[in-house]
Amino acid sequence: MSLITKAAAGSLVEATSADAIHPPAVASERVLLVDGLRALAAIAVVGFHARLPGFRGGFVGVDVFLVISGFLITSQIVRQALTKRFSVTDCYARRVLRILPPLLIVVLAVMASASLFPLLPHELKQLDISATATAAMISIYYFATGVEYFASNSDVQPLLHTWSLGVEEQYYLAAPWLIIASMLPRRRKHPDRMREQARWAGTNAM
Repeated sequence: MSLITKAAAGSLVEATSADAIHPPAVASERVLLVDGLRALAAIAVVGFHARLPGFRGGFVGVDVFLVISGFLITSQIVRQALTKRFSVTDCYARRVLRILPPLLIVVLAVMASASLFPLLPHELKQLDISATATAAMISIYYFATGVEYFASNSDVQPLLHTWSLGVEEQYYLAAPWLIIASMLPRRRKHPDRMREQARWAGTNAM
């Protein structure tokens, strides 16, 4: 259960379509590059949790996933903000609809299969609490209260790896406001440059 859930949780990391502000040919090449990095990160994480030789540092793949997700969502927000098509409400709604359904499927699958494994009563109780925290998208705070990621008993915490989703979710909450706030001074000081960038973004949007 642990390995299956860890792999599934890792695959839940945001896979937002890459659509940075570039001409179509360059954007297409960048999409392939990002997909290749994402595949390598997934292989590294799965190899680490499967304890395959040569993958002792495979957990770094989670960091790669987070960087890719941050890059993609930032590019998307900036492009939409430049063309005045950005909506915070729509941004949040897309993130929730993209993350929550598969996350709930993983949680339900873990709970349904828990009885197949020899978990102690206190371990089942911890699983129930972590499942509730995961479904509420606040598992990062629950696991931060005392669960050691690399401890031997982490194998009986099959939802432990949803902490990475918690990191993403926090970024998604803050990023729109930070990006918009950072663009306001430039819009006031360099309106002509911002209009030029907006035309570029609108022309090269995929």
